Amino acid sequence: MKKNISAIALALLAGGAMIASAQSIETTVSGEATMNARPGIMMPPVPPIGVRPELRDLRQEANTVRKDFVASTTQMRNNIRVEMNAKAQKMQARERMLRASTTEIQKDVRGKIRVFQASTTEARKEIQDRERMLQASTTEMRKEIQNRTNSIKDVAQKKRIELANQQAHLVGIRLNTATDRIQKISDRVSLALDTLEAKGSDVSVSRSHLASAKTNLDEARAKTITVKFEITSALASQAPKEGLLATEPLIKEAVQNIQDAQNEIAQAISIIK
Repeated sequence: MKKNISAIALALLAGGAMIASAQSIETTVSGEATMNARPGIMMPPVPPIGVRPELRDLRQEANTVRKDFVASTTQMRNNIRVEMNAKAQKMQARERMLRASTTEIQKDVRGKIRVFQASTTEARKEIQDRERMLQASTTEMRKEIQNRTNSIKDVAQKKRIELANQQAHLVGIRLNTATDRIQKISDRVSLALDTLEAKGSDVSVSRSHLASAKTNLDEARAKTITVKFEITSALASQAPKEGLLATEPLIKEAVQNIQDAQNEIAQAISIIK
């Protein structure tokens, strides 16, 4: 009897639990239905598995833009490189043309300088020959002057002739000294121009000034020889005073030639500084 009562009690308890569980499930379902039925309240959607379609589209669009940018940048670089190469080739061609023209100009100038130097050398030889001839004749004139001086009995007149002879000799020495000094400066400048030309500098203008300086120096030498001869002739003549006065313009011309040579050398130096 007791066993039957216990079995009935267990059955009732199990039935009550099942009823309570069913009621709980029903209440939950009805509550969800009520919440879904309310306006303005949405349940969050369940996220899909994998990459979202909008993100996939954005990635594809970004990849396309990146590829287009890389392609356009590469093309731009190639265009710039081609343009720079073309400009470099034009500059190189222009530089070659300038070098060729400069070389021709330098050859022309050097040829003219060689011709001028050859003519200057001939002029110097002629001047030297003339100087030797004048020295020989001057020696004879000096002997004549000495004999004439010895024959003069007036002591004062003898002293005047001797003094004039000494002054004439000093004039020749001073002119020769000035000419030689300017010539040494010209030679040093010419060596400096050779060094600069070996390094690629254009020294044609400076050389033209040196050529003009040499011309003036040669003229100064020739006039100095003539001055010596004229002074000696004047002292040997019957009118030495008039003869000496006649040599003054020639002396001034020789001095002017020396000054012109100095100015030409100064211009040659100023150009290469």
